[in-house]
Amino acid sequence: TSDYSVLFRESNEYKGELEIVLGEIDEYHSLKCRFPELESRLVPLLQRARERSAQLLGKVNGLENVLKTLSEGDQPC
Repeated sequence: TSDYSVLFRESNEYKGELEIVLGEIDEYHSLKCRFPELESRLVPLLQRARERSAQLLGKVNGLENVLKTLSEGDQPC
């Protein structure tokens, strides 16, 4: 059988990256409130961070779905 532990590690890695990007999004929102004059510069950064977070969440969900399927396959009948 294959060693699927790499999938678990990848999922955790993506979760960590997602937390960082979510923090980045929060910071852009905070900066937008504190410095409204920067909004035109912050909006593209915010949009890219949102896209990146959606991408990372998709990867996490995909890996977790596969891991769940694999763990269900280990159950005795």
